[in-house]
Amino acid sequence: MGSRPVSLIEGTTNYIQQKGIKRVGLLASPTTLKLKLYESPLKSLGIIVTLPDSEQQVRIEELNRKTIAGNFSLVNQLLFEINRLKTETDVDQILLGCTELSVIAEVNNGIVGTIDPLTVVVNEIFNPNQL
Repeated sequence: MGSRPVSLIEGTTNYIQQKGIKRVGLLASPTTLKLKLYESPLKSLGIIVTLPDSEQQVRIEELNRKTIAGNFSLVNQLLFEINRLKTETDVDQILLGCTELSVIAEVNNGIVGTIDPLTVVVNEIFNPNQL
């Protein structure tokens, strides 16, 4: 196990760069989007980041709030948002940029075509030499 703390954002950004992913769609909370927590470091590496439109941001925030309230059976709604962003934009992967979305994905054994920062960082901690 690594001895230094691992940042979700740094670990995920490094993972995306190391995997050679050039275009990501970012589903995240309004705060994460406003502060550009993932957007800025990814763009500084030349990675194109596509953000959800305002209507989709509202729906993502609703998913987050429902997850916080204990409703973990929201995979169909999350899949809808993922598929919408993928089909309306030219992205390679969808980044689940808030932990609530990671929880929904994990409860459903992951979602193909997404990058889950929690999974990335757990793998980095327990398997530091593997991607």
